[in-house]
Amino acid sequence: MGVLFHYLVGLSAFWTIEIRWVRRVFRGLSIFMSGQLLPIQLMPSSLQRALTWSPFQTLVNLPVSTWLGVSSPRAWWSAVVWLGILGGLAWKLTQMAQRRLEVQGG
Repeated sequence: MGVLFHYLVGLSAFWTIEIRWVRRVFRGLSIFMSGQLLPIQLMPSSLQRALTWSPFQTLVNLPVSTWLGVSSPRAWWSAVVWLGILGGLAWKLTQMAQRRLEVQGG
């Protein structure tokens, strides 16, 4: 899932001049929303519910929670769904980027 996120961030280079800000925004969001900064289980309950269904939780929180035995393997179904959604988005954006690409030179 992390590779897919970074691929989508890299694809933003086709539509922006500078992608450092995209990388910084993604990194900031992923550190907070994945449970890397503070475990999702220690956050307020309303935020926990939202982050449990976000794709970011598959980066840190879900693997660690499964390894510690806190969450069940059933929780991985949300990761499978997000993998399909983000994979489809990456495929569509790649097609759009290929149409936009123009190579000069020989």
